[in-house]
Amino acid sequence: MSHTGRLHDQILEALLPGPEFGYPLAQTIKHRAPGLLDNQEALIYPALHELENDGLLISYEVTAQGRTRRYYKLSERGMKRALEETAVEKAKGKAEALRPLTGDACTEVKWRSARRTRRELACK
Repeated sequence: MSHTGRLHDQILEALLPGPEFGYPLAQTIKHRAPGLLDNQEALIYPALHELENDGLLISYEVTAQGRTRRYYKLSERGMKRALEETAVEKAKGKAEALRPLTGDACTEVKWRSARRTRRELACK
């Protein structure tokens, strides 16, 4: 998966608990995916705009203590995609945990949708 694709997936997954603005979102991603944003927190902003343009995020502004911040939250489509990605990652983790018992009976299968490549597990 490309660096941008990983970043997009991490953003969507990080927003599952609720809305957030850029800097804390970048810190969450740095904690969850070490190396993805190392010293490049500013990369998150173009990715947020791309996800918003694709209809996966909704943004709104909040002014508090004289500062205006743009918050991002998942749209309905974004929520669906984030949950799909989370389910695939959990399935991959379970397959890896079972690998000593099943050998190579479960393998990763890739398929293309109109917009991106998906990965799923197939077990014999």
